[in-house]
Amino acid sequence: MAAAGKTRGGRVDARDIVTGRTEYGIDARPAGGFVAVVARPPWLGAVPDTIDDTSTRALPGVIDVLTLTAPAEGQGGVAVIAKTTHQALRGRDALRITWRGGTPTADSRAWLAGLESALPAQSPIEGVQRVCRMPLLAHAPMEPMNATAHVRPDGLTVWAPTQDPGSLRTQLARQLAIPAASVRVETTASGGAFGRRVEPDPVLEAVACSRRAGAPVQVLWTRADDMRHDSYRPMSVHRMTAQVGADGLPTRRTHEVVTWPLSILPPFANPALIKLSGDHFPYAVPGDVSVIVRPAPLRTGFWRAVYAGQFLYAEENFLSELGARAGLDQIALRRSLLPAGSRLHAVLDAVAERSRWSTPPKPGTARGVACHEDYGSAIAVVAVAEPESRRVLRVHAAVDVGVALHPSGVRAQVEGGVVDAVSTVLGAQITVREGHVVESSFGDFRWARIGQIPDIDVTIVQTNAPLGGLGELAYPPAAAAISAALAAGTPVTGMPFGTDVG
Repeated sequence: MAAAGKTRGGRVDARDIVTGRTEYGIDARPAGGFVAVVARPPWLGAVPDTIDDTSTRALPGVIDVLTLTAPAEGQGGVAVIAKTTHQALRGRDALRITWRGGTPTADSRAWLAGLESALPAQSPIEGVQRVCRMPLLAHAPMEPMNATAHVRPDGLTVWAPTQDPGSLRTQLARQLAIPAASVRVETTASGGAFGRRVEPDPVLEAVACSRRAGAPVQVLWTRADDMRHDSYRPMSVHRMTAQVGADGLPTRRTHEVVTWPLSILPPFANPALIKLSGDHFPYAVPGDVSVIVRPAPLRTGFWRAVYAGQFLYAEENFLSELGARAGLDQIALRRSLLPAGSRLHAVLDAVAERSRWSTPPKPGTARGVACHEDYGSAIAVVAVAEPESRRVLRVHAAVDVGVALHPSGVRAQVEGGVVDAVSTVLGAQITVREGHVVESSFGDFRWARIGQIPDIDVTIVQTNAPLGGLGELAYPPAAAAISAALAAGTPVTGMPFGTDVG
């Protein structure tokens, strides 16, 4: 038996995953079950006005057509229940629906401008200032949303790749007015989640369809459904101001944020809770962080690292800009600003050694660095890039999670965070034009391709600190370090880097 933290062994289910034996939510097909797909609103917030399902009901294999009402039955729309996926999709295509309401002229560029206009007329302090703008982001898991439900006289069984089966069971029991003991949630493997699968809307659609059909029904979302009807990471605008001493070090700072709440969870309309999620500034620079919350014009939800991915990206890039203005070494700058007892000292030293920071970068390359402390863990990241070609060459990360019980799992989590960072810095964003989400697949939601993935080097710094979290830790500093490397000392004004935001 290997000692904790000493094994490099992989996951016990790795062979099943790569050979196709693992069963995901999309593989759940109870005997005698049907398939449903949903005709969803063509613009944000629309609801069906008239529905002509005559042609749909005449098609082979179509079982029924059901109007779904939000929020009790998911996000709303018109479901087509059929014997097979192909028949359900054909049936959906044959529907004739007119829509009303919603926001058919919505434009995400106007939303971003509205957030920026909500900033106070003046910053609380005078000094060097930078504004950074953040886009909408989709979760885009490899396995689109899906759920299967079987409503019976004696209870309910659900098969779903949910992140929160306990809360889902409680919600379904309350909604159906049945004992929780009569609800069984079979949690399948998940082909990616990143916060999206904490939400119940695909399950609610499946429950509604099963009640109508009197049989198990699997609701499938197409890739376009998944991309255009997500719960997106909110947009935000960040204005940072710093007073700087004669040595180039910041002596006081302010960070003013205007953003949206997480519409799926009402408590996240509280600015204090957003600040608690996002504000993890680790450096000993006094200052104030303020948050203004504006109403979200579309569905928003948890996205990997929640608000920290936005706050830290803006803050670390601004710190890199201040260092470049003063001609300071970026790692030395951060060392000088960290409190004496910070765990970040050790990971910063480790990543400096692994990345050979003391050796000047090769001609045509540049480096960026960022630190983050959250979830009881600490991480420092160095990225190496070719600014002219916009290629990210290498990413080094040193991470302290206390005792790393599963080192290969630690490395995998960091690698995943780096891939998300490369993707969102190089171009992935969601845009809204004429009331609808433009992006519909990986063809236009520009997630990183294999050839864009850098070499990723992960160093585990073992300590005796209590066990910390890791799933969301690497994304914020990796994104900040990558954009700083691409910027090569120039200001970073948004994400994606070097691209219009919104």
